[in-house]
Amino acid sequence: MKIEYNQNVEALRKSASQKLQLEIERAKSEGKAVLFLASGGSALGLLQSIPSELWVGVTIMVLDERFSTDPKLNNSLQLEEKGLPVTKTVPEKDETLEEFANRCEQLIIDWKAQHPDGSVIATVGMGDDGHIAGISPFPNEPEKFNQIFEEHLRNVVGYVGNLNPSQRVTVTPRFMKEGIDTAIVYIIGENKQAALDRVFAQTGNLAQTPARVLQSMNGEVYLFTDRVIVN
Repeated sequence: MKIEYNQNVEALRKSASQKLQLEIERAKSEGKAVLFLASGGSALGLLQSIPSELWVGVTIMVLDERFSTDPKLNNSLQLEEKGLPVTKTVPEKDETLEEFANRCEQLIIDWKAQHPDGSVIATVGMGDDGHIAGISPFPNEPEKFNQIFEEHLRNVVGYVGNLNPSQRVTVTPRFMKEGIDTAIVYIIGENKQAALDRVFAQTGNLAQTPARVLQSMNGEVYLFTDRVIVN
């Protein structure tokens, strides 16, 4: 993991945004198809200075999704509002959470099948509770965490958890470890300090702090933060 620290949040955002642009341009220059998985929250700010021509030929999906058709909640609709040519992931009428999750997973499976040598690039944020993507912590229920996220080979799951809103569809820790080639991680704010400390602590688990998965990802991880990291 490569870490860039800067107390100037605007400078940090620009640096992270430039790195994202560079990695997409690099993959395209190498003739690779690109799947960009966008995180919601503060990481959406990384996209505001990206030139529109960069997205030509890039498949855009979300890293996690809310089980909602509300444009103020649904991540793909928020990306569409920003003008990005995103593959929309909006629940259909009478579609169950499980059916929606299966459909979202199939989008990734199909892209991987069509582009076996493609590059998957993601923006990643972290909540002050240590959640990452839509992977909710279950600090007092590690068995439930394992059942939802890890006791299978899925790329995407749907579940009801501790986040708000509670019904989520998200990539799994397994996918984050094995399926992402480059992650641009953007974590800012004093309220993130305690969770970030747990990410880098010598002890702990994913059920307590899902963002600890950053330590075991096979791809390249670039962390941009205004928080001091104590190893």
